[in-house]
Amino acid sequence: YPDASASVAECFKPEPTEEATPEPTEEATPEPTEEPTEEAGPVGYCNTPMDAVQFDDFGLLIANVNPRNCANSSIHGPEGWEPIVMSALGVCPDWLVYHSYRDFESRADRDLEIFRLGGVGEVVNPNLSHTQGQNLLPAARFDQAPTRSPDSQWVAFISTRASTEETGLIWEIFIAPADGDPAKPVRRLTYTQNMIVKDPMWSPTGEYIAFQGAFEGYWELFLADVRTGEIIQLTNNRVDDINPFWSPDGKKIVYQSNRTGQWQIFEMDLSDPYNVPDPVKISDGAGDDFNPVYSNDGTRIAFRSTRDGVTDIYGMPLEAIYTMNADGSNVQRVSEFNAEAGLGATANHTWSPDDTLIAYQSDLDGDRDIYVYEVATGKTRQLTNEKNPVEGDINIQEFAPTWWCDAPIVIFTSDVDGDFAQRDYTNNLYQLNALPIDGPSYDVGEDGEVVKLTDRQGPDQHPQNSPAEENASRAFDLEQANLYGED
Repeated sequence: YPDASASVAECFKPEPTEEATPEPTEEATPEPTEEPTEEAGPVGYCNTPMDAVQFDDFGLLIANVNPRNCANSSIHGPEGWEPIVMSALGVCPDWLVYHSYRDFESRADRDLEIFRLGGVGEVVNPNLSHTQGQNLLPAARFDQAPTRSPDSQWVAFISTRASTEETGLIWEIFIAPADGDPAKPVRRLTYTQNMIVKDPMWSPTGEYIAFQGAFEGYWELFLADVRTGEIIQLTNNRVDDINPFWSPDGKKIVYQSNRTGQWQIFEMDLSDPYNVPDPVKISDGAGDDFNPVYSNDGTRIAFRSTRDGVTDIYGMPLEAIYTMNADGSNVQRVSEFNAEAGLGATANHTWSPDDTLIAYQSDLDGDRDIYVYEVATGKTRQLTNEKNPVEGDINIQEFAPTWWCDAPIVIFTSDVDGDFAQRDYTNNLYQLNALPIDGPSYDVGEDGEVVKLTDRQGPDQHPQNSPAEENASRAFDLEQANLYGED
């Protein structure tokens, strides 16, 4: 189900080494799989041949990214790059971006693109990524994972639009103007060979975009300098480093790495990107830790972890939301489990602009709903809940929360207007006030307090306003299933 219930590479963790070490060594890290061969099938490729690309029931691209099959990788920036310089920092826009198939007539014509809802410019709710109408192969029409510049003038995202029969399926970073003016070009920032790039995030200072790349058999971290177009490689360790997230001052990133034999959170000082000191492990080793997210004041980190040892009905570890101090101390659990029923899987945790609340999605009551946790009191409010579910019917799902940057209002996706049984995969965007924390739950389909932001047949989903990075759309990838060559 397209709800971002798993992030990159976390469903299958590496086998632990016999002796964990703080620094990667050849003996302490998994060996890469064999060189890719055409007989291996789609999961045996780095850049899947276009005639082998697969789509799911929703018409969405199945990425099948396995970094172990990326050999002889290379990456560089564009020639003759026109510098992007910030006009301001910390601008709070009155618009959001989201994913939509808004411009399509049939399933074969679907283009997953980035749209803006509200805000600047003369164009109303414009298509920002502009793949619609181009003569592209079906798998080359997917734009994903938008991140906003700190002056709110630009939106960067990943796209398959550079894919051809010769290159196979490739993901690259592109940058579009946020005003939606179709006369302004969408600019390509990365040029890769035998490589895949994912998860861009614009730095709060505006100079860099951090991202991860499947490079020489492993996920590594990179920076793109938007002033010069230069690409800077941050890690090259024969281990997997993924999910970078910037500190509010733009001097550090936190990310997850398997260099110790389990997924742990590390911090990297980027005060000088050309002279980076060794990263510092801030996880305590009590479990696998995923998707670190700094609070807006930089003093805390929210993340997901398996440290409770609770499993779902299939025996897979359930991940709860936790917070810790930026140095790794004072770990506190945020979300709850129903251990007997194997429920409580969480995803998409995000701090409110004033750091008093954390929104996330959870299946605690049997379907996916939006929850809000108040940091000061430890109270949790279930924000959405289907009041009159039909027995035997597929439950309504709410997922992918984000915040308006100037208010305690949560924006999210719901499929209440769709009919899964009839293959109507309609999603729309809604918003609710997260406060008071003791307030009731609302049925998105019935309660008037829920504000509907989009209204159309087809998927409008995965909104982004605050923080300035969108992660939920990565649920469409199969990177987590293929990272270690497992089915």
